[in-house]
Amino acid sequence: MLLYNLNQMHRMLLIRALSQQNAWEDVAKRFDLDPAIHLKQPSAYSLISALENRNCTVENLKECLCELQLHEALSIISKPEKLRFVKQPYCVETEDVVKEDDALCIRAGGKLHLKVEAVGCPFLSYQWFRDNNNIPQEKTPELIITNFSDEMEGLYYCTVQQLKDYGWKRTVISEDVTVKINIKVLREKPRILSCFPSEKCVLECGQTLSARIEVLPGLKTQFTWVHKPKEKDTRKPTPMWKFTSNILEIPNVNEENDGIYECRVRNRYGVVTKTFEFDVKKKRSFPTAKRALIVTNSLYQTDQLRTPHNDAETLFQCLSKYNFECTMEEDLSAEDMRRVIKEFFDTVEKGAFVLFYFGGHGCMVSNSLYMMGCDSDLTNVKENQVVGAHILEYVDKRQPLLFISILDMCQTCVMLPNNNSEEKQSKNKWNCNVIQCCSTSQNRAALEESIGSAKGNSVYMKHFENIINTKPNIPFLDMVREVNISVGEETMEQRPSVTLIGRSDFQLSDPIQRV
Repeated sequence: MLLYNLNQMHRMLLIRALSQQNAWEDVAKRFDLDPAIHLKQPSAYSLISALENRNCTVENLKECLCELQLHEALSIISKPEKLRFVKQPYCVETEDVVKEDDALCIRAGGKLHLKVEAVGCPFLSYQWFRDNNNIPQEKTPELIITNFSDEMEGLYYCTVQQLKDYGWKRTVISEDVTVKINIKVLREKPRILSCFPSEKCVLECGQTLSARIEVLPGLKTQFTWVHKPKEKDTRKPTPMWKFTSNILEIPNVNEENDGIYECRVRNRYGVVTKTFEFDVKKKRSFPTAKRALIVTNSLYQTDQLRTPHNDAETLFQCLSKYNFECTMEEDLSAEDMRRVIKEFFDTVEKGAFVLFYFGGHGCMVSNSLYMMGCDSDLTNVKENQVVGAHILEYVDKRQPLLFISILDMCQTCVMLPNNNSEEKQSKNKWNCNVIQCCSTSQNRAALEESIGSAKGNSVYMKHFENIINTKPNIPFLDMVREVNISVGEETMEQRPSVTLIGRSDFQLSDPIQRV
């Protein structure tokens, strides 16, 4: 039947229904009608007139209204039809479900897909139930549940309701379907899928401690958390009864929260455990200033060097990005080096970041490192040298927050007479944090120009610049370790080293906080 054959009453009711919330606009789009071109005015009345002029049939409009779920308008042009089930609830084929006796058995973690088919006009509404409890949001002919677990086992059925004129309702209830976990498939203890954090985690006091574990969905799982102090801690393990889920979260931690946290995951077939280690440290301070002393010697009496001054300029550019105030000195005698070092540390304030860099000739004497002044002829290292341990004595007196020492020099071993006073070792007990970096290791040389170094830098400084520019926001200790690895990949002759006293999480990018 053509649309224009509708009687006048049905036509006006249809126009009124399509006018609600401008539903006619969606219908116009389905029929490719542009209101600005094909309609005399933007309204449901003009739409119906345009459809009549196009010889649209009632069946065409029904199909469109059904797709758009405009049930009120659809009921006006459709004959009333009694509500009835065409097909009772059935399982749409999935590889996770098998039929066993009078029940559907589903693999734990699998997908359940139930469907019901009903007819009737006017509009039908659906509601799914499990064990006589309605399942919120499940109001369509299809019920889909993913990651099915034993908590979802039960009797499933669907009610279908038909709303007629004057608010009268008709409701029918489907047959029920029993759904349960396929125990034959799953007879195993919990399986851990992932966990966070996956490695040891370092926190500061005041931060939030968080751990999470994910297991394969399926049988009902219980979670128990236990706090275990570290080996040298005499405290006993403490059950954490208030945490009963897969997530552990402790806000505003302090040093008492340091230790190992064990999660015990249990189901009816067994228990698995997972441990998480947390280091909780006092809140880290930030520097009151950033200072650097860069000393490079190249004009020696014999065996002059090519790269130290280039290395100094490269380091200056790197540190300037982090707001370091740099003092640069070149080609100093041993006496001048001692004077410059003393004058520099006399101006260092407590709580600062301090970096000392030396590039030039050096050696090792009785396990002590010595830096050579330019007045040394390298044949007699008894004179014209500066012992590295003496710098650490200045550090101990000034107590900076962090002291970084970088010695880009050889460590070839030299024997001196026993009366050499420079060999004494520092025996200070450190109250500050110290990171000591050497471009090479004992009895090895430090190489000068590296292959591919456009700036004419030493091997160590070439890799130092590359790492500091590509990984600027990692702790300085990690940065130096990356440098050491990178140098080792280029040459077997040079083996850089780094030692740490104190905390390891300081970054060059830490902000300055004036007292």
